[in-house]
Amino acid sequence: MFIKVLTDVNATQFWDLRLKGLRENPEAFGASYEEELNIPINKLILRFKTDFIGPLDDNFILGAFDDNNDLVGMVGLRRGRRAKMKHKAALWGTYVASNLRQTGIGRALIVELLNKAKSIHGLEQISLGVVCSNIQAKGLYASLGFQIYGLEKHALKLGQTYFDEDLMVYFIK
Repeated sequence: MFIKVLTDVNATQFWDLRLKGLRENPEAFGASYEEELNIPINKLILRFKTDFIGPLDDNFILGAFDDNNDLVGMVGLRRGRRAKMKHKAALWGTYVASNLRQTGIGRALIVELLNKAKSIHGLEQISLGVVCSNIQAKGLYASLGFQIYGLEKHALKLGQTYFDEDLMVYFIK
């Protein structure tokens, strides 16, 4: 396995894995499979380049690739754009293919994200939201230094079911 920053060359692989995550774990993401499924690929690639990975130094997605060069895991970082918010970034979109969970890929992705984030001038903290019932993810984040600072009740609604999220933060030293 190797990890690298995704570029527009990886957009199709990214969207395929993202759709898989949205379909398999709908409670873990703000976006829905149905919303994302029918977006034309040219619009997805443009959105990928402008919203998800640009500018490269401040916003990026890391991908974990297997020996066949298949994307099997990902995590993103999005920095605040306004002057008063540039000291903060959000970790988003963490997903590892279900057959490869508990193999260290998620940990490796987040460690690499934290290392890369530490080199971004002026960045002081990284926040995330994680569904309260996702004990494994919360444990992983906590083991890497994230701390719970709040709770968002009914953060997501899937059908008639609500999901609360623990809000976590990592302070860059």
